[in-house]
Amino acid sequence: MTPNILIVGAGIAGLTLAQALKQKSVAFDLVERAPEPAPVGAGLSLTVNATRLLDDLGFAEAIRARGHISEMGWIRSQRGNALQRLDLSALQPYGVSVALHRAELHDLLSQDLDVGYGQEVQGLEWRPGRVQVQLPGEKREYALVIAADGLRSRVRASLPGAPRPVYSGYTSWRFVTPNTPALTDPTEFWGTGRRIGLIPIGGGQLYVFATLNQPAGQVVAEAGRAPLLRKLFQSFPAPVGAVLEILNADSGVIQTDIYELRTHLWRAPNMALIGDAAHAMTPNLGQGAGMGIEDAVVLAQCLDRYGNSPEALATYEQVRQERASAIATQSRWLGVMGQLEANLLIHLRNEAMRRTPQAVTQKNVWNMMVTRAPVLKG
Repeated sequence: MTPNILIVGAGIAGLTLAQALKQKSVAFDLVERAPEPAPVGAGLSLTVNATRLLDDLGFAEAIRARGHISEMGWIRSQRGNALQRLDLSALQPYGVSVALHRAELHDLLSQDLDVGYGQEVQGLEWRPGRVQVQLPGEKREYALVIAADGLRSRVRASLPGAPRPVYSGYTSWRFVTPNTPALTDPTEFWGTGRRIGLIPIGGGQLYVFATLNQPAGQVVAEAGRAPLLRKLFQSFPAPVGAVLEILNADSGVIQTDIYELRTHLWRAPNMALIGDAAHAMTPNLGQGAGMGIEDAVVLAQCLDRYGNSPEALATYEQVRQERASAIATQSRWLGVMGQLEANLLIHLRNEAMRRTPQAVTQKNVWNMMVTRAPVLKG
């Protein structure tokens, strides 16, 4: 018998939802258009708001074993001067912040799940109270389709008037490399229209990301990415040089233009959207994966409490929309500040960040990761 729920997309949000529904004995199908599981992406950060939810799903020990627990985070100027310090250790009574390889998290969340790989959604037709889904070689009907298929969601695109991704104005490069500087704290260096971040992810590895202001679509051939990054960041402090020096054409540097959804879409008749499919945001707060995890847990709670009903989807949207919108806006503006090019504005930004009391910084972190984390009340 076909379950009443279809999850489209086996990324972090979709897998988290599947695990949460499985624990609540809610039946579902999970399909993924990729032909098979494969190592994906580079690194990611999971802050307290995300790890405490994964802890509740039973992944506490495994996540800590596979990643690096971050106790302090830094933003520094191009010269290496400290602009902002984030004391993540102060939040440890509520949970830890962990950085790890994205493939490690995928592997953990995929455990004991039946994923239909190579099952691309080719079309959707709405029937009274149902959605007919065209998959390769067959049609199935579901009472609820959950779009977890990312920024370029094909499920979202099937909806009339669905929002489209908007370019942020900067591109990014990401890769994983040996932690040759032996860094223990995640550190970002902010320059002129460019940034670079070095994040330990455990196992002697470092996740590195870099950004640059430029028009969309200017993709550099893979062989040219390492020399370009060395040139762009040659005047940055020593840890950056040590990391970029060992890069080569085989380092697997990924280039991605940064897009976001300025208008969020949470639900439609017999449909819910989670993660990037609902509210893709810039990565500047390190909350993209975390927001998808929050979505998944809250949606599972709603379906468990209200069943597969309009009330469940309305409650999900009500609980999630304000928080996700606020995080997306903060992330967007942090990117604007980090990508400044005018010297005067950079000077004013740096001075403002240096003069911000540590208590104010910590309060902002607390609000984002603890106080305003999602809870379905009652």
